[in-house]
Amino acid sequence: MKRLAIILSFLLLIGISCNKQPDLEKALQTFAIEAEADISDYEVILFIPLEGCGSCIEHSTEFYQNNCDNTNILFVFCTYKPYAYDFLKNNNRGNVVIDKNDVAIQNKILSTAPIVYKRNNNKYKHLGVITADFDFNQLFINQFR
Repeated sequence: MKRLAIILSFLLLIGISCNKQPDLEKALQTFAIEAEADISDYEVILFIPLEGCGSCIEHSTEFYQNNCDNTNILFVFCTYKPYAYDFLKNNNRGNVVIDKNDVAIQNKILSTAPIVYKRNNNKYKHLGVITADFDFNQLFINQFR
């Protein structure tokens, strides 16, 4: 009986330790599949939730408006509301994804503030949460233009 308890405890421990949160690469790949977005061509992915930190979102959407032609950046707008952002209504750019089903949020890629991920050695790395005073020039302009 004691032996059975030890074996069950061991199996339980293995099950718990193997049940980790998915790593960033897996989460991004899941997002790409579920949102039908090809992320492989982009050096930077900027996720912008359209609900949450208002000043952070405004700062990020302003960056989008000024840099939407930069093909090194994938812009992902989450929780799309057509009446909220007119600049997205007629978007035909290949570097913009509208995540209408909150796939990024469900995969814990972002929450209520915009987030930037950058590819390095074919793996994406979390660069930071975008706040109202975030300096995009420091991260993007000099590197991609």
